[in-house]
Amino acid sequence: MIIEDSKYKEFELLISSVQKKPEILCRILHCGTGDKLNNKQDSKPLSYDEYCLRLKRFLEYFTEITDLGTGYTDKDEKTYLSKNWEMFCDKIEAHNSKLCQKCFRYSVEPHKDRFGDFKVFRCPIGTWIISVPVFYNRDYLGNVFFGQFLYTSDLPETTYFNTLIEHYNLDKKAFLKTLNVIPRISKAHEEVLTKLFKLFLKYLTEI
Repeated sequence: MIIEDSKYKEFELLISSVQKKPEILCRILHCGTGDKLNNKQDSKPLSYDEYCLRLKRFLEYFTEITDLGTGYTDKDEKTYLSKNWEMFCDKIEAHNSKLCQKCFRYSVEPHKDRFGDFKVFRCPIGTWIISVPVFYNRDYLGNVFFGQFLYTSDLPETTYFNTLIEHYNLDKKAFLKTLNVIPRISKAHEEVLTKLFKLFLKYLTEI
């Protein structure tokens, strides 16, 4: 499933709008703080619970507008996943549960780099995930991520996927059918998505 170019034009317009007027995020994320950014001199610090609530709303909104899965893994390795991510994982697990045991959520060490440093991971089934660390009052909370996409250059009928199918003894026809519903993006579109993701995270504590 290739996301249409017109969608990315909408994302670029949204990025431009937020950069010019960040307070529109108040309405998008239903923060209940009116139409103005918080004045840090006379407003109360954002509580941890409120930050987590905004983070969850942001992930839900990102999934809604992009059709990509989103998730959050905290420093204790507890994970929240969007519904479409869970649905896809269920389908993959039905093919072979050993694949899910190799999931990046359990095998990749959390990266505690400075804010804004995105890392790209490849899931054992061949889809891609982009992750970034989040902080509250400079304390590392965990990682937020979006993904389960394929690049437009990732063709199902390749050595990578054929080797995967053979190694795990998968039903080739059924597995490729599952892959066909995965969103496909170009490298240029990846830049737009990461820019949008980073911009929203930047303003979570300021609206």
